[in-house]
Amino acid sequence: MTAATWSQKDILSNALCNLARLDVRNYVVAALDQKIFNWAAFRGHGVFLFPPHKENLEKIKLSSAAVLEALGLGYSVFFLDPDVVLFKNPVQHIVDFSRMLVLSNAPFIESEEQIDVFEHTSAPRNGARRINSGCYFVPATKPAISAFMVLQSHALANSDSSEEPSFFNIFCLPPWGGVNSKSTPPQGCVFVSTAGALQMKFLDFSAFAQGSVFLSQEDPAFTGVLYHNWIKDDPEKIQKQKAAGLWFLRPDLTCF
Repeated sequence: MTAATWSQKDILSNALCNLARLDVRNYVVAALDQKIFNWAAFRGHGVFLFPPHKENLEKIKLSSAAVLEALGLGYSVFFLDPDVVLFKNPVQHIVDFSRMLVLSNAPFIESEEQIDVFEHTSAPRNGARRINSGCYFVPATKPAISAFMVLQSHALANSDSSEEPSFFNIFCLPPWGGVNSKSTPPQGCVFVSTAGALQMKFLDFSAFAQGSVFLSQEDPAFTGVLYHNWIKDDPEKIQKQKAAGLWFLRPDLTCF
């Protein structure tokens, strides 16, 4: 699943072209406004308008609400912001479908070691506000649904920021979450509720590279995804994707 507004049409189009290139067909777009819904539906993409009745939800907090909607219908979700570039179907990297898997925002620390030792050279993955809300897998389980309900309440109660800080607060801080001490080093978190516990594990930097890793490596051996989360403006993201050969969209919005 991905989510987008009309202002993200070009980046969304590129993401959809990439899905077609990889023959990934089980996707859906959460359209966060009527215009992008009409555009995607006209082109035959799987899309739903969210929220369907124009509830008073802020656009920056709609993505996790759309995911919660899918979880409630019994669908596990691999959520990707439209500026995430796939190299392979990310679902193929999942071994345990009972846990939540999430990308960390932790900056990569330069090292002369090889790329396969990210876990030892990176900053703490579960540090304050290191959970990235733009790339994660969440299973359709009762603990996950409970977690995302609390997440939505927390995000909407903190209207001065995006939903991303709420991921850290809900999964890694009391009273709901905490550090998963069973991992070594303790790089995961766990959400606990009356519905049960949802274990959360961070995705491997070498397979799921975020922006600081990409910018730090001249020749990274990516195997999964690349996320431009350390680049703020869409025009700059598009420019960098084009320069890296990761733009799959013609000027007429058809796919290469």
